[in-house]
Amino acid sequence: MPQQNDILDQLAALVSNGAEAEVRAFVMDHFMELPKEAREDYMVETLNVALEEAIIEREQVTKIQEEGVEAWKQLDEIEKDFLLNQN
Repeated sequence: MPQQNDILDQLAALVSNGAEAEVRAFVMDHFMELPKEAREDYMVETLNVALEEAIIEREQVTKIQEEGVEAWKQLDEIEKDFLLNQN
């Protein structure tokens, strides 16, 4: 089993290369070999990223819903105008 310093050095090299997928795979493969603080930091960061993604997704859903409501209102107005002009 590699020493913690070796693991951290390997992880630092992956991070510095910007290889996100490789970093995730490495962390998952060596998670229990990382120091407790590094494991906790990784879990907190992962949670923060997930929360940020959920917030962005929710904002996008809200925007689409608002646009849908606005389109519905416009269609309602068009229908009212059409019915008024029928008489």
